[in-house]
Amino acid sequence: RSIREATKMQGVEFDPVDTLTAAQRIDALAERLERALVENRPALAPAAAGADEVSVRASATVTEVSGRFDAAAKDGILELRKLAANLRNQTQQLGKMEDQNATVLGGTP
Repeated sequence: RSIREATKMQGVEFDPVDTLTAAQRIDALAERLERALVENRPALAPAAAGADEVSVRASATVTEVSGRFDAAAKDGILELRKLAANLRNQTQQLGKMEDQNATVLGGTP
C-alpha cells in the first residue's frame, strides 16, 4: 500500500491528497494576506489632518505602529509559506520512503 493513499497506523492517519490540498490552501491564504497588506498600506500611514502638533503626532504614531504591524504581518506570511512548503516536502519524503520500503519488501512502489 502506497503512502499516496490514506494511511492509518495506530490512531495516526495520513492522507497525502488532503495534506497537499492543505498546503495549497495555506499558500493561497498567504497570498491573500500579502495582497491585502499591499492594498491597504496607504491606510496604515495617514497624512496629518493638519499642521498642529496633535495631528502631526497622531499621524506619526499611526505610521510608526503600522510599520511594526507591517513587519509582523510579513513575518507571519513567511511562516505560512514555510509551513506549506514543509507540508509538501514531508509528503514527498514520506512517498519516497514508502516506495523504498515497498521495493525492499518485494512490492512495487
